[in-house]
Amino acid sequence: MIAFRAEDPEFMGEWYGRQEVYGLPLLTVDEFMMHISAVTKADIARVTRKYIVENTLNLAVVWNRPEDESILPLLRLA
Repeated sequence: MIAFRAEDPEFMGEWYGRQEVYGLPLLTVDEFMMHISAVTKADIARVTRKYIVENTLNLAVVWNRPEDESILPLLRLA
């Protein structure tokens, strides 16, 4: 998707302008895509362990059966 948008001069102006305004290093679309491609499953697992923790999660369950505590283990992070 981003590769197609890179053909649009308006998009590219916004692309480089946003990086400049926010003081970010200027990356080409190809460089940005290389950064995205370098993300591994281990990277994602590390970040989720850091930011997705049980004491900050909220969950709503719609259950059409009588109260059953056997479902409780399924509602915990593995």
